[in-house]
Amino acid sequence: MLFESKDSISYNEKFNMTAILRNYAQKKFNDGREEYTAYLIDFIKYSIKHNLLTLSRHGKHISEMRFMTIVWAGIRSNEHEWTENFIKKFTDRIEPDKKQYVLAYSLACLEFDRKNYSGALEKLVKSGPIKNVFYKSAIKQTTIMIYYELKWFVQAVELLDSYVHFIKTNKLLPEMYLSKCNSLIGYFSRLLKLNYKTGNSSYEISELISQN
Repeated sequence: MLFESKDSISYNEKFNMTAILRNYAQKKFNDGREEYTAYLIDFIKYSIKHNLLTLSRHGKHISEMRFMTIVWAGIRSNEHEWTENFIKKFTDRIEPDKKQYVLAYSLACLEFDRKNYSGALEKLVKSGPIKNVFYKSAIKQTTIMIYYELKWFVQAVELLDSYVHFIKTNKLLPEMYLSKCNSLIGYFSRLLKLNYKTGNSSYEISELISQN
């Protein structure tokens, strides 16, 4: 397989090359090319197998953002068991002051994809203090989604309003990410309005969901 017999290639070179391939597959998937999901998860599994998860060969901690990407890829590939095993095995390699919210969010995403919405919410409640702004945003997004699935529409609307304020006032989130956040806000605003409308049409709701 990739680099198997390349003893002359340094750890840093292997790390960088696998990161480039992984990021390329991630970008293609984000652009709507779902066939790249298999490539993405293969590159991730290769990185795990060959311990190419940290910038240096003997690095102790995996970044919380890389952890998030791996969990997302596993869920998108519908490899729930593999993803759960990864979370259990590698959570201890997250920095101690970040481990609680990384674990809570990762398990919540997994339970949400399994349609265990109450279980997902129980996981998120255990997030504790959140230092990473991307995790703050992601946890708010996931909570809105859970509220909607549980038909807690009042709570969903209140949290969505709070999330709009969070997005508008946060200066650390890049423009590209903010664009995706605004798309999610627009989508759930329309979806919640449809659910509140008197005599709302389930057809309208289904159409809106199918378009996203």
